[in-house]
Amino acid sequence: MGGVAVVTGGGGGIGAAVAVALRADGWAVVVAGRTPLSGFGFAELDLSDVDSVRRAADALPGEVGLLVNNAGVMGVPCGRTARGWETHLAVNHLGHFLFTELLRPRLAGRVVAVTSGGPALSPFRFGDPMFDHEPYDKFAAYASSKAACLLHAVALRTRGVDAVAVNPGLTATGIGRHLTRDDVRDLLRRAAVRGVPAPRRPEVSARVVLTAALAPLPPAGHYYPDAEPGPVPEELLADDAAERLWAFSARAVR
Repeated sequence: MGGVAVVTGGGGGIGAAVAVALRADGWAVVVAGRTPLSGFGFAELDLSDVDSVRRAADALPGEVGLLVNNAGVMGVPCGRTARGWETHLAVNHLGHFLFTELLRPRLAGRVVAVTSGGPALSPFRFGDPMFDHEPYDKFAAYASSKAACLLHAVALRTRGVDAVAVNPGLTATGIGRHLTRDDVRDLLRRAAVRGVPAPRRPEVSARVVLTAALAPLPPAGHYYPDAEPGPVPEELLADDAAERLWAFSARAVR
C-alpha cells in the first residue's frame, strides 16, 4: 500500500486507531480535525465552519490516495452553525461533503464514509433536515445525519468515485459524552433489541473501517453494515434519495 491517507477526526477514538493501522500499512497519514495525533501529519479542520474546511483542503499536499470521513458528533444539544446548519448535519455530513468535493480533483483512491446503525432507524429527513419546524430530537438528528453519510457514498459512486460507506458498530469512545445515563441505557436497550453487538473497543471497530477502505470495492448499492458487505436498505434509497441529498448538499455548501 502507500500514498497519502487523510482521516478526519483522527485525533482519538476510531479515527486514531485507523490512522495508526494505516501508517503501519505504509500510508503517509494526515489527521484532519480539531485534535492532532502525535507523530502524524495534521490539518486543522472544523467541519462546522466552511472557511475552516476550505483551509484544510488547501493545506493538504498533492494527491490523496484514501479519504476516511470519520469525524462526527452524537447527541449534542440543539445548535446551529454560522450558516444556520443543525450541528449533527453540519459536522457529520455537510462539512464532509464540502471537504470531499474540494479534494475530489486530487483524489487518487477511495472515499470511505463512516456511518452508523442510525440509518436503520431513520431515512434522511428531507422534509425538515434542520429541525426548522419540528421539535429538535438529538437521536433523530444523529440518525438522519448518518443516513446522509451513507447516501453521500452512494451518490459519489454514481459519479465515478471509488466510494463506500461503513458502519463500525457501537464503540466505546468519547462521541457519547453528551448523552445522559438514561440516554445510554435507552441506546443499549434499542441496540440489543435489534441484535446489535455490545460496544467494541476502538481498535476492533477500526478493523471494520479498514476492511471498507482496503478490501475490493463491493457491488454498487452495497456498503459495510459490519465486516462483510451487504445491500443498502431499500428504504434509505427510496424516492431517489441519494440524488436528492446531493442536490440539497450542493446548494447548502455553495
